Amino acid sequence: AIRSRPIDNNAVECLKQPVREILCALGFDEIITYSLIGKDMLEEESSSEAVRLRNPLSSEQEYLRSTLTNSALQCLAYNMNRANKNARFFEISHVFDSIKCHGFYPRFDAVPRRILAECKRRGGRPEGSSLDAAYQETMSLAILATGARIDEWKIKQEMDFFALKGTIEVLLQRLGISGVGFNPLGEQRVFVDNESAQIACQNKTIGVFGRINNSLLVRFGIKHAPAVFYAEIFLSQLCTCHRDTQRFIPLSIYPSLARDMSLIAKDSIRYEALASTIQAAAGPSLKKITLIDRYRGEQIPRGCMSVTVSLAFGLEDRTLSDQEVSALLSRIAQKLKADFAIEVRA
Repeated sequence: AIRSRPIDNNAVECLKQPVREILCALGFDEIITYSLIGKDMLEEESSSEAVRLRNPLSSEQEYLRSTLTNSALQCLAYNMNRANKNARFFEISHVFDSIKCHGFYPRFDAVPRRILAECKRRGGRPEGSSLDAAYQETMSLAILATGARIDEWKIKQEMDFFALKGTIEVLLQRLGISGVGFNPLGEQRVFVDNESAQIACQNKTIGVFGRINNSLLVRFGIKHAPAVFYAEIFLSQLCTCHRDTQRFIPLSIYPSLARDMSLIAKDSIRYEALASTIQAAAGPSLKKITLIDRYRGEQIPRGCMSVTVSLAFGLEDRTLSDQEVSALLSRIAQKLKADFAIEVRA
């Protein structure tokens, strides 16, 4: 008799279903596209690095994709041509990359040891060997959003960079992944300059996101669309990040006190650093920090911006007094001025 046994899924497979549930709860729809693409969907400089089939069925199925970007934009173009301009979807699928000693992709650290050993033995460039045809298959998550969205105030707004950043933060938070940060992304062709970032987790780069360059949109026939924002998270890298144990605690029976602070900060100061400084100054009594507004105008000095944040204070065993909250706000203002020369607007 044939004995049945459960299938042991690896870490990436175990991560797929929670990601689906979280993104669907956030209002995204899942799409499924082909892993085979044509040469016209490849960048000129990357066509030589792409994995090509020996006997492709057609010119449109000649290469294995190395990113989910082109497939997501192709799906967006299909929706745009049918008047669906408010698109929010995601895809979890495989991507493929050639393994060459002189061209490792920075997001893939787990290159087989035999490949590294052979590269080292042959001086780092084994041209003409069987290694030139080697490739690796990994799992990636693509998230694309454009058009109108409904914010927490039930106001209809256009999708923007910070809304997608918030989606990524919620996704990783619900997966139990801490130590998430965002770093500026250098110049490249996919994203608009100054509207893109790397996603870092526990000193590892696990993805990128930003606003898609208009020239790339036109290439896919998307000419009159609102701003398109896209993220790609490398699940194979994400699985190497430590996940915190989820714990449930009862809601406090004591109300929290909310206060808004308007700050004048230099453009070079990142919100992440500002928020962490506020949290360190306030301590555990600060339960939540929410970015409300960023403003640049005539009343703000050149090279600076006005940042308004909402701070929610609370304790588990009692209600904070107004005097205690005022003292915490004063401590926060002093810390921000000492660390970043940030002034509180009257």
